Amino acid sequence: MPAVSFYLADQNPQRDKSLGISGYTLGLWQALRRSGKIQVRGLASRSSICPDASCRRLPLRSDQAAWRLLVDQLHSPLLPPAEIYHYPKGFLPRLLPVRRPVVATVHDTIIQFYADHYPHTRSRAAFAYWLSQLRHTLRRADLVISVSEFAKREILAFCERYGINPPPIWVTYEGVMGEETPAMPGDKQNYVMALVSKQPHKQSIRLLELWRKYEQEQKDDLQLRLVGSLPDEAVRLVRHCQRVSSAGFLDAIRLRECLGGARALLLPSEVEGFGLPAIESVYAGTPVVFVKHTSVEEILGPAARAGFDLLDYASFAAAMQVVLKISTQEMAQDMAWIRERYNWQAVAERTLAAYRQVRRAAEI
Repeated sequence: MPAVSFYLADQNPQRDKSLGISGYTLGLWQALRRSGKIQVRGLASRSSICPDASCRRLPLRSDQAAWRLLVDQLHSPLLPPAEIYHYPKGFLPRLLPVRRPVVATVHDTIIQFYADHYPHTRSRAAFAYWLSQLRHTLRRADLVISVSEFAKREILAFCERYGINPPPIWVTYEGVMGEETPAMPGDKQNYVMALVSKQPHKQSIRLLELWRKYEQEQKDDLQLRLVGSLPDEAVRLVRHCQRVSSAGFLDAIRLRECLGGARALLLPSEVEGFGLPAIESVYAGTPVVFVKHTSVEEILGPAARAGFDLLDYASFAAAMQVVLKISTQEMAQDMAWIRERYNWQAVAERTLAAYRQVRRAAEI
């Protein structure tokens, strides 16, 4: 049985806040194991994710900058031997190149988006390092896995920008964690929910500006419940709203309960590689208000009923009216489509097909 070796020491969710990538990695690992078609091995650190006992763990932490840099660049001789080497976070080492064939999952090119639109969020050195790492990955990888057609287009545009001959790119999408227990939509309460963040691309400030005007024009008692951490300016905006409450951070169980009880999830993010919260929302029986022309519109498919223009209040108000009128039958159809398309068995099969492709190419 062929084997694949995962590099996991670069995933320290408590430091990097890369919960989406870690969820993808753990879901894929478990699904590949369940398939019985490939052996899965890995290299982790004391601080990184480590799916099970079959994963080799380095006797050091990788959640501090110096150690992380050292491990990222020098780990390749320590990877468990395999026919394929997979980097689910998408950054290949430069100093000691990994054995081939090598597959990298590139979730997005958001580092370039931030360099272009929010250069104040990181130092020049940090942008230079991570952009160079991404360029190296795209030059070195034998095959790239991406999580949406939107992300694939962004990767190709990145390659064109830097004169890189792009590797083959396979779109596998992502799965929903907890899919073994089918979600049931809870009794809907009179609130909509938004996942907020201090990250600029999440557009939490713009959401509150839109909501404040919506409150003024819509004389109803619909509430907005915020989950997450707000930037300072957004905190000030909340004080000027009448029907907004903040729940802070919620654990997974309470988050599912809050999402299941909401009449809609408001997702104003201007860029995503995939947009997992949208899928999890529909999976829980809650429709989504999202920004048009993003990956979220793609992955929602027929459930993409309430898109809006981030700069246009009228389109936001119209999307709100649409989402609040979605029928139970329409929601049931959306849930069925999401569960069939975004399950880990399907993701594993598409990933296995990518592995077969890269192995065939390596044998030529």
